[in-house]
Amino acid sequence: MVAVLLAGNVLSGCGDACERLCRETSLRLASCIDGSTTWADLGARNRVDFVDQCQAAWDRTSAELTTSDLGEAVEICAEGHDTLATLTCDEIRLLYAR
Repeated sequence: MVAVLLAGNVLSGCGDACERLCRETSLRLASCIDGSTTWADLGARNRVDFVDQCQAAWDRTSAELTTSDLGEAVEICAEGHDTLATLTCDEIRLLYAR
């Protein structure tokens, strides 16, 4: 669940905080991919596929939340932006490696 919420990040200001978190996480993961890690290790074909999967997971999750829970989840995603900035590449890879 933490990975899904962290993964909820989006760049560009479009969408909610969880969608932005999906995009931001994908960019951070892209900067952390090295010779020992591939997108396939992260369960995706590429960065765009990671974002698509993350946003689809968020869409499914958010559709089942009450209005109150949805507000809380979006706040957690917003906090995830700050948390993402503090994580090392090793920590990020551990969160998302399959």
